[in-house]
Amino acid sequence: SWSLWIRPTNFDPWSTVWAASSSTSNHFNIYAHTVTGGGGQFPNVTQGVQVGWLSTDGSVYVTARSKDNVLTIGTWAHVLVTYDGTQAVGSRFTLYVNGKNQTRDSVNGGSLGNISPTSIKIGGDEPLFSGENFTGTVDEVKYYNQVLTSSQALVETNRGASQVLGALSTSSTAGNDNASTRTQQSAGSEYCIPGDATACGGTT
Repeated sequence: SWSLWIRPTNFDPWSTVWAASSSTSNHFNIYAHTVTGGGGQFPNVTQGVQVGWLSTDGSVYVTARSKDNVLTIGTWAHVLVTYDGTQAVGSRFTLYVNGKNQTRDSVNGGSLGNISPTSIKIGGDEPLFSGENFTGTVDEVKYYNQVLTSSQALVETNRGASQVLGALSTSSTAGNDNASTRTQQSAGSEYCIPGDATACGGTT
């Protein structure tokens, strides 16, 4: 699983936020971009997240894309990509944005094997692919050797997000210790993405 915060300033095609490549023939990339005409391997996406694992000069591949418009210029977003090798090839990638599963679809071809990258890069994949750089800011990059769950995706989002802590109640006495008049605060309480007054904790 790959976890990171990004703040894009444009959505140029092939804006790479993470790259792990052993050669131009074998590489793994996470993009935050708008792309059209990407061919069968990379279907069109607008202001979204796209991930690709290609080997054998691209004849063997699996890619996945998010829904459109899940990213906004100048706005921080948490991106989490998981890969589950126990699933069918077309269902191995899951793309979360701000704690919500935003995976649209996946395409694949050939029989995908293991890739052992010798080079990991953040914000671009030079010198293998010149010009495929991310324009913006990347922060709090993490890599896990396990498949994070949807609940853990929410935790990842909110660990890195500013929060206002308090009881979820309209009662004027909600802050006291009377269990009958206050809302229990716990990990199950509502999570809010900074600046988002309309949706919290994946409830919408």
